[in-house]
Amino acid sequence: MDRVPIAPQPTLEPNSRFDYVIVGAGLTGLTTALLLARSGAEVAVVEARRIGAVTTGNTTAKLSLLQSTQVSKLRKRHSADIVRRYVDANREGQQWLLRYCDEHGVATQKQAAVTYAQSESATGQVRREYEACKEAGLEVEWVEHLDVAFENHGAVRLADQAQFDPMAVLAAMTEDAL
Repeated sequence: MDRVPIAPQPTLEPNSRFDYVIVGAGLTGLTTALLLARSGAEVAVVEARRIGAVTTGNTTAKLSLLQSTQVSKLRKRHSADIVRRYVDANREGQQWLLRYCDEHGVATQKQAAVTYAQSESATGQVRREYEACKEAGLEVEWVEHLDVAFENHGAVRLADQAQFDPMAVLAAMTEDAL
């Protein structure tokens, strides 16, 4: 994937004062800074390396509500209502980021998300994810066998998820914040 260039950012002046200082210029940090700035706060973002240097810049770039077996792990410890709220909050964040990408000319692609069992012994765990996702209101489907070149033993599939270039989003957010 080609990297989107992000212009160098100014350094902080000594004795500068801010309402908020955000540590980390990845997707979470820049989104937080952008939303705070839009609400009228004075915000600074500090980054030890470069924008997108760590998690965001090295991500698989999926924007999905299906996150491995996260929903079933949450359901083990929390009520169905709490898990539904978690899924709803993730859906809201996903939709916000997709709108932001659309408004700022950042390309996205619709793609199904899949969590699959790599072995027969993992099928139960993936099946529990399917059940927990259904209970939480996600329109998942169970697939007995994926038509792929590697071994699998059942999968959860969630249509209409997204992928994007995270560095392009960070470039747009950086430009937006100036």
